[in-house]
Amino acid sequence: MSSKAITKVQASIVIAIIVIAAIAGASYYVLVPPTPPKPKAPSKILIGADLPMTGGQAELGKEAKEVLDIWISDVNKEGGIYLSKYGQKVPVEIMLLDDQSNTAISAPNIEKLANEGAAVIFGPSGTPFALSGAPAAERSKIAIVPIKCSTVKLTRLGYTYVFAGYRSFADDFPSLFNVIEEMIPAEKRPKTFAIISDNTAFGTESLEWFVKVAKERGYANKIVLKENITANQVDFTASILNIKKANPDLLFDSIFFHSTVFNFFRQMKSNDFFPKMYVGWTAHSTMSWVETLGKEDSNYAFIIHCSWHEKLPFPGAKELAEKYRAKYNKVPHTDIGLTYAVLQVIGDAIKRAGEPDREKIKTALYATDLTTVLGKIKFRQPGETDTGRIITPKYVAQYQKGDLVLVWPKEYATGTLIYPALSWGERK
Repeated sequence: MSSKAITKVQASIVIAIIVIAAIAGASYYVLVPPTPPKPKAPSKILIGADLPMTGGQAELGKEAKEVLDIWISDVNKEGGIYLSKYGQKVPVEIMLLDDQSNTAISAPNIEKLANEGAAVIFGPSGTPFALSGAPAAERSKIAIVPIKCSTVKLTRLGYTYVFAGYRSFADDFPSLFNVIEEMIPAEKRPKTFAIISDNTAFGTESLEWFVKVAKERGYANKIVLKENITANQVDFTASILNIKKANPDLLFDSIFFHSTVFNFFRQMKSNDFFPKMYVGWTAHSTMSWVETLGKEDSNYAFIIHCSWHEKLPFPGAKELAEKYRAKYNKVPHTDIGLTYAVLQVIGDAIKRAGEPDREKIKTALYATDLTTVLGKIKFRQPGETDTGRIITPKYVAQYQKGDLVLVWPKEYATGTLIYPALSWGERK
């Protein structure tokens, strides 16, 4: 065969290959159509918030709002939250309603936020408000993440849309006895306990759990006094004199309203009583504790419900403290970090849901496994005792020289426990 003939044959083969490839490509196009375009993204992700901006608990709401503003700024500076359904980031917008520190308003607020199109709700803040709002969340089929809510009841009533962004009394009271047993020599440990509680849902339940855990840990016979007051009581002279007469080594303050806590604490000083260990829960963990009482008088208050500290070795903890100081010129106390972490959890759930769909967000919340500014966070699952209850590391702190010092567990401690505390007369 001549070279020309070979060339013609080769050309024919090449043409045949091209034709076959074209046909195959056409067939492939028919069998596998191009990916359809993503649906148009919404202009915003609406997150609802129910907080006490006025009334007796306004300090809690304003503090939460400050953290909320930092979180929104952080998220939207990055373009928003990425939603895979639309293939892009979408900015966040907050719709905030004031419950006026009135439990009767929490439920209507949640229903309104749901009707306005919120994808998820941050809040309410506080045990009574969360208990009031939870049924409305169930009716509206919208997930809520309350903060500052330690009641065990909230997550044991069968709700499926309630994700408590706080540890419970059952989680935290064992920490008190861990500190006593791990950090105080046996011969020096508190031998007598007293409790001061009010008649709010918080006061009643925290009293019950303190007694329950004390019994479980073998301290039941050490409880020498249970002193009860009424919510918003002003004069505590009689109660303090009763406690002073019993002279307990440890006093647990189970008063809910912050202003009442401050009044009680001041009147302890005017009646010259301070125990070897004073344990608090509510107002004690706020930024106003030192600011209101002063560096000397605020000392030695011991917080078993310490949710966060700026010196914790977790991503973003130090940066959050710096942002908070720069923006508000205030000390970033323990609940600042927890509030921010709850918002991190909400943002993460929306991202994993891929769209602002309430059911998908609820499902994503249950699957939370996220390292936040206060450590790793998960939620207890359906079928567990405290469904929807946040699981976080436990920390204990004490005020010393006007600063909040982490004292337990040892691997995170920034200082050592001072025990016994100095009496009022010994302080300088």
